[in-house]
Amino acid sequence: MTLGINRIKLAVLLALTDEGGTATTAQISQAVPSIRTTLLHHLKELVAEGYVTADLPMDEWKRGVRVAWTLNSDRLHADLRELIQRTSQTRKAANGDDV
Repeated sequence: MTLGINRIKLAVLLALTDEGGTATTAQISQAVPSIRTTLLHHLKELVAEGYVTADLPMDEWKRGVRVAWTLNSDRLHADLRELIQRTSQTRKAANGDDV
């Protein structure tokens, strides 16, 4: 589980969700208040973490080239389930409940 999520990455994931799971860089940038290079940096990290895929290889990502990004909801849901399970166990232990 990676879940290296910050507010920009979360905004990207939400933008992809709002667009039905797939969006171009331009569509995402309309929804995410960030500088283009920062946005691409976070998209690259989301690809590396397995939460997003791109329709072009990374060496083809450049200005003027349309890239479509797709949310990997299965991976995201699996990691969120693990996070919920682990934090639920921590909460139970902190409250003295059986884990």
